[in-house]
Amino acid sequence: MPTVSLRVDVPLGAPEMWSAVTSPAGFRFVSRWLIRWPIVAHRVERWREGETVTGWMFLLGFLPMSHHSLTFQRLDAVTREFSTNEHGGPIRSWNHRITVTPISDMASHIHDRVTFDGGALTPALWVLVRLFYLIRRPRWIALARAVGSGKLVV
Repeated sequence: MPTVSLRVDVPLGAPEMWSAVTSPAGFRFVSRWLIRWPIVAHRVERWREGETVTGWMFLLGFLPMSHHSLTFQRLDAVTREFSTNEHGGPIRSWNHRITVTPISDMASHIHDRVTFDGGALTPALWVLVRLFYLIRRPRWIALARAVGSGKLVV
């Protein structure tokens, strides 16, 4: 199964960035205009370890992609590690892991990686995921700035 990985330093301390990473508002922020998941559109409660969220997911906000299921395998506030197991539609498995590591009081490092299987569509999915991650890099930085400035509450 292929893996796509992203490493980025952001201008926000690790505790605050971890809070953003583990919130539905953070998910919506980094996914906006790429992925829309109506089931979490208005959710404010934080994700919970062991929780499964299932609902229709839309590519580019309007193209039905799949009835997607996401299970929060791990939400470890001590190590600041987040992992999910997901599947739906052409995606047989989507194992996502994000870690937030402190650099200083005002900056942190995010390692965002996904390993996936889309069967015969895996090569096309790999291209889409690479593009998504190119867009996602500046969004992690923008998320940190929005949270740090108080423009986004997570």
